[in-house]
Order: sequence, then C-alpha cells, then structure tokens
Amino acid sequence: SDKTLERALCFLEEYGLLYIQDADTNMTGTKAVADRIGRVRETLYGRMWDTAPKDVPNDTAYTNVGLPLHTDCTYMRDPPGLQMLHCEARALRGGANLFVDGFSVVNRLEQFEPDAYEFFCKTQLPFYCVDMPVHLRMMAPVIDISRDRHLNQIRFNNADRGVLSHLSSEDVEKFYIFWPILTSMIHDNSSI
Repeated sequence: SDKTLERALCFLEEYGLLYIQDADTNMTGTKAVADRIGRVRETLYGRMWDTAPKDVPNDTAYTNVGLPLHTDCTYMRDPPGLQMLHCEARALRGGANLFVDGFSVVNRLEQFEPDAYEFFCKTQLPFYCVDMPVHLRMMAPVIDISRDRHLNQIRFNNADRGVLSHLSSEDVEKFYIFWPILTSMIHDNSSI
C-alpha cells in the first residue's frame, strides 16, 4: 500500500537500510518492488541482474567467495545511491550479509583522525572496472563532500581501486598510513 511504502521509505531515510520480506523470489518480483520505490537506473550490467556464480567469473561478485566490506560501483562517475539486493535462495552454509553505517564511520574519522579525513576528502584515487567490452575508470576522492561540507558518498572498495602512480611519494605514504585507519573503523563492530 502507499502508506506502507511511505513508512518504509521514511525508515530507509533514517537508517539507510531496509529489509523487505515476502516479495516474489524472482527477477519480476524484485523489479516490481524496485519500481514502487523509484526509477531503476541503467548500468553496464543492465537494469536488473543476478550475481549467481559463473564458471569463469570476471568479478568476485560472481563467485561463492565471501566479499569484504565495500561499496559497489566506485568506478562510476555517479555510483548508485540506493541498491536492492534480493536473496532468492539462502545458502546452506555462510551467506551472511554485513552492512556498515559509512556516514557514521566518516563522522568518526573526521573527529578522531582529521588528517586522514582531509586526505580522503581531497585526494583523488583511481577506481576501475573491466567487464569486456566495457572498461570504466574514475578518479575520485574516497569521501565526497559538497562545498558546504555535506557528506554525499563514500567510495571504499580495494578490489576496484587502481594503481596510485599519479600520487607523489609523500601522498602514497599518507595513503598507506591512513587506509588502514579507515579500514579498521569500517570493520569495527560498532560500525556493523
């Protein structure tokens, strides 16, 4: 109902995460829910896709390997602000999902590690994806803030991060000092 959708979207805005139960367990059911929430964006993968394991995977998403905490599509100029993940069948073992309040992590980083915060706000890092025939590459800061210092988004994905050859040796050194700090905050139990 419209009232249920409104309550769900208010919850999503406040907490950044929403669980929806009892949707049809197929692509059509997933699309019906997505269409009620908003316009589904076209990507290099299409509008809707699955991540079932492939014999020859081109990305860790298409394997049975557990994925580390990350944000998706860091290599896009405008990564998705909202994603839907629909579990159509539960794994017999494993398969747990962990979610992090990235905005809270960034706020703590700014408070407790201001040099790291400033570095990740100002330093452009390369992110890439090769999914033949498409090759995407984006240079962007890990922490994207507006001119008035409003947090817009976070790019955190070691699997998509490119070579740091554009940085000075001083900035490479800073990166390797600050990246473990950010990673540790993201993996801290208080963030999950």
